[in-house]
Amino acid sequence: MQSLSRPALRPLGQGVLPAQCSAAGLAIAAGLLHFEVAPHHFQETLVFGIFMLIVGVAQLAGGLLLLARPSGALVGGLVGGTVLLLALYAVAHTTGLPIGPRPWQPEHLHTIDVLSKGTELALLWVLVPLGGWTGRRAGGRPRAERSSASGPSIRFDAVADRP
Repeated sequence: MQSLSRPALRPLGQGVLPAQCSAAGLAIAAGLLHFEVAPHHFQETLVFGIFMLIVGVAQLAGGLLLLARPSGALVGGLVGGTVLLLALYAVAHTTGLPIGPRPWQPEHLHTIDVLSKGTELALLWVLVPLGGWTGRRAGGRPRAERSSASGPSIRFDAVADRP
């Protein structure tokens, strides 16, 4: 089993990691994009507008907290929230949502949708290594594997078939 440790996240002014700054900027940008589309969603239904404001505030706060008070829990929350938003978007644009002015009718794709979801995908791409959920160290080297069993272990994936 691999030991997955994340890079040491540091507050602003104490040697913030470049990936931390990138993730913060992407989270803030995603939040601002949700603020941008909130008025249109308020025209559709009050619930959708409020949802966009809540998402915008959460992403903006998450980005700022990544700089001011970074933690593994914050990174995990941002990853989980972003995955949920992407899944909700996929449902809304394929089968449609069961609520709203047009239940079960897929939403139309707009340019700002592509920009927003692209920003969120980029955010995930930066957050996952920050959270330590890859098989590589921050410098790109593979992590050492540790066995959970006592005694010697055999790695079958390293054995090549010979004719």
